Amino acid sequence: MDVRDHQPKRNSDYCFFPRERDVIKYLLGFAIDEPLPKQHQYMQLVIDIYADKEPWEILEGTNTNAGYFITPLKKEKPHHKRFKRIVGEGTWKIQDPTKEVFDEKGRLMGYVHHMKYAPRTNKKSIIIKELFGEWLMTEYSLYDGYVTNIKKKIIYKDFVICKIRKKKQRRDHDDKGEDENIMNEVEVNELIYSVMEELE
Repeated sequence: MDVRDHQPKRNSDYCFFPRERDVIKYLLGFAIDEPLPKQHQYMQLVIDIYADKEPWEILEGTNTNAGYFITPLKKEKPHHKRFKRIVGEGTWKIQDPTKEVFDEKGRLMGYVHHMKYAPRTNKKSIIIKELFGEWLMTEYSLYDGYVTNIKKKIIYKDFVICKIRKKKQRRDHDDKGEDENIMNEVEVNELIYSVMEELE
């Protein structure tokens, strides 16, 4: 598999609202180099999302206020244990404890972190919030032991899926579907479950 950018496609007839376990299944398919059908139509693969671009620049050109991205985690130095989540002129701050995600059989699949974009200075924070609004990210990571349970080998290690979205303002509540990628939920779930059955 080539690691390169893929642009998510849109279709006004479908809405893409995957559950947490479904997103982890997408990540699993990527990690073991057995991607789910049509996976890269809905999740853009980028070499480095934790880099110089601001959240709104990452989504630039997608005509949406939310997007799913597959990207590697970064360390300050190779021997460090902790990952850094610096992006543009700020960083992604974790907002709550790690959430565990389990599959239909009760096995631990992976983890979810909810984060908020925070500029490095209070002055920039005020300006950015006025100009671009507030930005949130949900980061999905894979539990290595889950791959062992289904007797597969990880090809791409330390990759995550990030859902980046602009926080809706109250006046935007009536704009249904504006900040979601597009796909048929039943269709994507059928694809996920059929591939998972083959894996097991």
